[in-house]
Amino acid sequence: MKVGRIIALAALLVTVLIASGCARAAEEVVEEMTGVEVSEDGNKVTIESEGDDVTYEGQGGTLPEEFPPDFPIYDGEIEQSHRVSVGGSANWAVVIQTSDPYADVVAFYETELPAADWAIGASSETEMDWGTVSTIQTTSPDGSITGVVNIDDRPEGAAITINLTLVE
Repeated sequence: MKVGRIIALAALLVTVLIASGCARAAEEVVEEMTGVEVSEDGNKVTIESEGDDVTYEGQGGTLPEEFPPDFPIYDGEIEQSHRVSVGGSANWAVVIQTSDPYADVVAFYETELPAADWAIGASSETEMDWGTVSTIQTTSPDGSITGVVNIDDRPEGAAITINLTLVE
């Protein structure tokens, strides 16, 4: 099994066990199974190996650590957020719920991304069994971050999922 897969498996196992309240047991199991070292500090889990270290930080209610400050964020409730870093790369994910109409949220991102100098690449709108999903691909002003904004039309408003990746 490749080191990357071992680290990914370890990160998943640690996340599940910590979420269930078994943090120390999770560390011991993963360390024994994989030979990596796991440390946990609040909402942060770090997995150290011979290659790149992996850090996972999860939370709700706020944006993840080092989230790009110039990225437009729609006003709503941040239900989930996390940052995963591997070596020099990073990935941020944020889920926001709003009671505002889907069309208002789509219009916000179509206007505010370019206003913040984030380029819009491909965009699409897809009809699903449960509603409409709009997908907007974007790139930071300096090209160092790429991402996708998904906006789901829900009966109670809109769900926004933002995924951004630091390009090495």
